[in-house]
Amino acid sequence: MSIGTGEETVAKERVRFVDADLIIVDEFSMVDMWLAQQFFKRIGQHTRVVLVGDPNQLPSVGAGNVFYELIHSGMVPVTVLDWIFRQSKDGLIAYNAKFINEGSTKLYYGNDFVFVDSPTQIETARRIQDIYCKEASERGIENVQILSPFREKGEAASEQLNRAIRERVNSFRSTEEEVKIGSRIFRVHDRVMQTKNTEKVSNGDLGFITGITTNSKGERLVQMDFGGDRKLTYTPEQLAHVDLAYATTIHKAMGSEFETVIIPIVKAHTIMLYRNLLYTAVTRAKKKVILVGHKPILFMAVHRADISRRNTMLGERIRLYCKAYHTERNALPELQQAG
Repeated sequence: MSIGTGEETVAKERVRFVDADLIIVDEFSMVDMWLAQQFFKRIGQHTRVVLVGDPNQLPSVGAGNVFYELIHSGMVPVTVLDWIFRQSKDGLIAYNAKFINEGSTKLYYGNDFVFVDSPTQIETARRIQDIYCKEASERGIENVQILSPFREKGEAASEQLNRAIRERVNSFRSTEEEVKIGSRIFRVHDRVMQTKNTEKVSNGDLGFITGITTNSKGERLVQMDFGGDRKLTYTPEQLAHVDLAYATTIHKAMGSEFETVIIPIVKAHTIMLYRNLLYTAVTRAKKKVILVGHKPILFMAVHRADISRRNTMLGERIRLYCKAYHTERNALPELQQAG
């Protein structure tokens, strides 16, 4: 089931009342107040709902912190999964993710959790490019991902890293193997990300450009492979919803996993570096985390935990509504007897 954004729902009403005895919603920490309302008003009174997610990750991009508030309201049964599936239970990634979540900077370093010291953003970006090329040659490009706090700010932001790395791993070969859309260039073999939900692919899905052709109208068409049977052809207009994806933002990577994750930790990104952002980035990795930057900035991020404070008061409102509901329900028999 797909609900979509407010804009999509207004343009085209695709969602009906959900007739199901049990509904399981994954990655619910990404759900904002508007989307939660759209979901809950479409389910039956007797439907059982299981919400799955991690309240310690980044809150939703939209308003609210619904999953966190539901858990901490004390009115919803909660089960905590404490068995590690993504990473090795004896590896450093899981241990350090726990320490980061607890605000501890006593992290352990080794083969699967590496810190590369780099004093400046320019040097950090250069080292990240070298590390990426090495890891990609050993593990495959599809298994290595750079996750940056910023999209555009500085050499270690995702857009700048994308352009630099693409020139190293997929440089220009011929005009027939690339297409230019505005200031952006796409080439055959580029790693790309879908940035808008469609019927075939979702926002955040990763794939590769497999070919570029020209139709009878002289229009350049781009063939993409998103895995499985999702081999699609894009027009130039549709490429507006595609980005290069050798590097991406941490926000865009929520819900995804990769064998190796490379994360810049630089002073210029301080405004975005909070504990839950770092925790989210680290827990995207299955086998290896490589942090590149300045260790005091890493420690600062671990200690900063106040970004999740959002003024929805959802948890308090749930408690008040539940109290009012039970008070009214308990009073009903007495009113019936009195009548």
